[in-house]
Amino acid sequence: FPGNYPILSTKEKVTDIISRAGGLLPEAYPLASSFIRKKKKVQLSFIQMINRPDSKNNFIIMKGDSIIIPTKPNFVELQGEVNNPGVYKFFEDLNVRDYLNMAGGLTVNAEKKEIWVSYPDGINKQLKILAPSPPVYDGSIITVGTEELVEPVDRTELAKEMASIISDFLNIYI
Repeated sequence: FPGNYPILSTKEKVTDIISRAGGLLPEAYPLASSFIRKKKKVQLSFIQMINRPDSKNNFIIMKGDSIIIPTKPNFVELQGEVNNPGVYKFFEDLNVRDYLNMAGGLTVNAEKKEIWVSYPDGINKQLKILAPSPPVYDGSIITVGTEELVEPVDRTELAKEMASIISDFLNIYI
């Protein structure tokens, strides 16, 4: 039962409000839930809070707080240096590498060390080259960074500079 609820006690917690609202619907998606206090989104684990109301993540409600529990979006977004960025259907058994392949792989400008998955609860994980690929949850955003352009070294110019430095050291030595 969504709506505004009065605070009945100075010790009322997030799960108390959720219980008074009738609990979660089957299509509720606690992983993507938000808690807003004074116009700021507070990062916390609704799943831990709901599964363990005595957890330290379950904290006292204050006047003006908002609890937003959406439904599952059923999509994953890929952005940045992938060949086909966009929104893709969510599949439970796919990981970050699977979605990168689905998006046509990385572009030539992709920075392989800057591949991140942002989960709906605000947690981020980096794809490490030799580590297993992180899982992807419904509503995740996978971002591939751009490789920094490095100006190539002009070997002739480098040789001239080195020769000049060596010559200066030899003149000082002599």
